[in-house]
Amino acid sequence: MTLFDRAPAALPDLPDVSDLLGISCRVVSGAAPLLSVALHPRQRVEINASALMWKDETISLLVDAEGSVSARGPGRFGLALSHPGQIFPLPLRRGEMVEVRTGHFLLASGVERRPGQLRGLADRIAGGAGVAFDSFYAGDQGGVVWVASLGGVVERALAPGEVLEMRPDAFLAKDDLVTLAAAIVGEGGDSNAFAWPCLRLIGAGRVALQTGAVMVAEPHAPPVERDSPKSRVFGIELPGRRRP
Repeated sequence: MTLFDRAPAALPDLPDVSDLLGISCRVVSGAAPLLSVALHPRQRVEINASALMWKDETISLLVDAEGSVSARGPGRFGLALSHPGQIFPLPLRRGEMVEVRTGHFLLASGVERRPGQLRGLADRIAGGAGVAFDSFYAGDQGGVVWVASLGGVVERALAPGEVLEMRPDAFLAKDDLVTLAAAIVGEGGDSNAFAWPCLRLIGAGRVALQTGAVMVAEPHAPPVERDSPKSRVFGIELPGRRRP
């Protein structure tokens, strides 16, 4: 074993078309990647409305009482953040949950989304706005959340009790076994310490980090209390791949 055996790992390559839960998606690569989605008649998925780039006339857009926007088929549409980055899916099994930085999910199917926000040290974290995130809970048939990053993405698996400290805008997603808190590193009486506002993540579980600075809108959201189910969801499983 070497010092770098547990270093962050890059995301695996995706197939040309990912067919998860019957939703066909293709990642169109480029300087700013785009997620192209094809829906059959009566298929319906929740989308990030601010990321909608184009759609067929046959795609209907619907808004529910909570303000969530859904696209209903038949037809095709495209979603993108319009910034350099990566797009990838997070498949969820029944009862699993994942938390994704607000504004970075593109499409969700088979899940319930609830907003939340990390409070504390808000005046020194993320420009005073705190860190907002969305929690996605999978239903009986499982679910999938497509996520877009700013810049590159790496994944880090944390052992039980292992601590990872990161710049606030590097946080992209985590599973529910990982504890997230705001911290200031370097303060505590040492006159030579450099004070660094950061996020502290405590394992066990997996986290995803992005290398770009946050540019998307992150609206304020009230904190959400929940009894989270246990999950480990960052081992991305695609058709033809087996869980290690």
